[in-house]
Amino acid sequence: VIVGELPRIHHGLVGELAGTVPDLSTVNQRAFFVVGPNGMSVPPLNGGREATRLSCGQASLAATLAALRAQYKGRRTSQPVSNFNDFAKALAAARFPVFLFSGHAAEGLALEMLQGLIADLNRNSRASGLHLPANENGWGSTLASAWMTGFPLRTGFARGFPEFDPWRCDVARMIAAGEADLH
Repeated sequence: VIVGELPRIHHGLVGELAGTVPDLSTVNQRAFFVVGPNGMSVPPLNGGREATRLSCGQASLAATLAALRAQYKGRRTSQPVSNFNDFAKALAAARFPVFLFSGHAAEGLALEMLQGLIADLNRNSRASGLHLPANENGWGSTLASAWMTGFPLRTGFARGFPEFDPWRCDVARMIAAGEADLH
């Protein structure tokens, strides 16, 4: 499941995934879905395959993920997610769905809804999210932070221990609030 727009650097990876046989699938073919507003670009898939779009029209990524999560839990939504029944069938048949996302193209609420959806799926089966950073330095930083602290980036150490707080450790916010020295 491709969530939001992915950086161009990862389009080759997604294309390759479409052309390989999955280890855990009984049908020997991956199903691809893309979550996001209509008109959002989608990485090309090998073999002429196309991803099924899951959207609420032009609603934001966060709103679409919230509706997707609500529909998965059997709740009503103000605007249903397109192709939800196909998605639900694919999830039921999947042995290990993976959600590909980039924090570069998704705001905090969208990432929170995505993590909640993955947690909901893990109550009855297995699912995971794979963060694809916008550049190679992002890969290194993300992996080093996870290895050293167990937390993603935006982790502070001011209190003598790693503390994940995306709002407090947001560099743009810190600069705007005068909490950081710039040279």
